[in-house]
Amino acid sequence: MKFLRLILSVLTIFVSVLLVISYLAQYISPERFVFFAFIGLLFPYLYLINVLLLFVNIILHRKLFLIGMIAALMSYGNVPRFIQFSGNSLQKSQITTKNTYKIISFNVRNFDLYNWNNNVETKNQILDFIRTENPDILCLQEFFYTTRTDFKFNTLDTLLKLFPFHHLNITTQMRGNDFWGLAVFSKHPIKYAKNIQFENTQNNAVIKTNLVIDNDTISLYNVHLASLHFGQNEYKLLDDFEADSSKTSLIKKSSPLFKLMSNAFKERAKETHQLTKLISEEKYPVILCGDFNDSPSSYCYQSFRNYLKDAFITAGSGTGRTYIGKFPSFRIDYILYQSPIEIFSFKTYNIQLSDHKPIGEEFYLH
Repeated sequence: MKFLRLILSVLTIFVSVLLVISYLAQYISPERFVFFAFIGLLFPYLYLINVLLLFVNIILHRKLFLIGMIAALMSYGNVPRFIQFSGNSLQKSQITTKNTYKIISFNVRNFDLYNWNNNVETKNQILDFIRTENPDILCLQEFFYTTRTDFKFNTLDTLLKLFPFHHLNITTQMRGNDFWGLAVFSKHPIKYAKNIQFENTQNNAVIKTNLVIDNDTISLYNVHLASLHFGQNEYKLLDDFEADSSKTSLIKKSSPLFKLMSNAFKERAKETHQLTKLISEEKYPVILCGDFNDSPSSYCYQSFRNYLKDAFITAGSGTGRTYIGKFPSFRIDYILYQSPIEIFSFKTYNIQLSDHKPIGEEFYLH
């Protein structure tokens, strides 16, 4: 029994300390201490383990229960970022203003250009989804279109029939007529648009678009922040972890993964600093949406939350998980906003046409 209590004591203290560190990760830039960013990824799992230990310790060890409870209370502020038990969605009839608007953000993974989904209809299904949802504003990451006549891939021309206004940020061009990047499509006039490129990267960027909505102007930022850049070799390592129950060479196999992740954390911190400076100087209300490639317990997310509200927390429900690839399986796509924009519904669409799920919100101008 003494040995069991010793193990329980060590485990409780260890989990409590890690939980507090994972909570603090949001305040510490990965450029300074990248270690905190890795622990921050573990927050939802550490919190769940801590809660389970609380139930054990309230029976077996009251002093340990107190330690775990203090850690749980200190870090509870992050819990609503990962799960909402009941959204605060309103009915349109409850809104006194006459006009409401829908925005959808979706990393479409190039409309399944390389047939990752083994479904030749994926592109058309994505376009059908957009047509059915009929948003006022559409923000796409990993957008692809081509002007080739020998290869029909009707993405841009189809969307131009649905939206009278658009702006593209082409980050990659190949063969003269194949284009990759970000896109904003709108039913409302574009007053001003600017492409913002990050340093030391070609594929990650921002579109800043000022939209005129019923005589009001909002500043929309469609972003794609630094990804992990996992390739076939890295995903093979993840498969090896699952297949190799012995984990004999875990550290050796993990080294390239941790290096890529470390670089991505630091790059996102730099990009976040650049963006938050622009947001802090805005004269119009801001909507920030896109693929952050980072979890709700991250420094990146918290930096934006210093200026903006999270639509998922305001009106979402469930876990809101958006990334459905192998890693990281978190909510990494967001729509953030600030007053006088008001959110009355938020939805994570349960469709699997990309490695990301689309997200959408309905809003009005207060």
